[in-house]
Amino acid sequence: MNKSVAGIAIVIVGGIILFSTMAYTEKEQTSAQTEELDMHAVNEELGSLTIKMKEGLNDYEEIGDIKTEYQQSLTVQTSIESTDPNAENAAQNIRKDAENLLKSEEFKTVSNRDSYKIYVENDSGKIIN
Repeated sequence: MNKSVAGIAIVIVGGIILFSTMAYTEKEQTSAQTEELDMHAVNEELGSLTIKMKEGLNDYEEIGDIKTEYQQSLTVQTSIESTDPNAENAAQNIRKDAENLLKSEEFKTVSNRDSYKIYVENDSGKIIN
């Protein structure tokens, strides 16, 4: 009789271990899928933000690429020369227009849009004050 009780106990413990392992594995898979979906949503938002911002600033001939760091910064790369005496004024105008665009209705779907700092770089990649 002791052997049958021990056998039953082993089966129960084995079942618990197996169930725990399966539940943990399923949780990891669900977590990985959620993370993948989150990254997809972030990439879509950043792409949309960049395209809309570039379209909104298309009156400026100096603008090249726009780099974004999710919910942190938006950097407008320009061809403004560092020796240009009007560089700071041009950068201020670009920055102001970018900030106004970000606050506009068109950008209301951007997550934490108030968290973005706007930077304008010259042709050398240095931020213009």
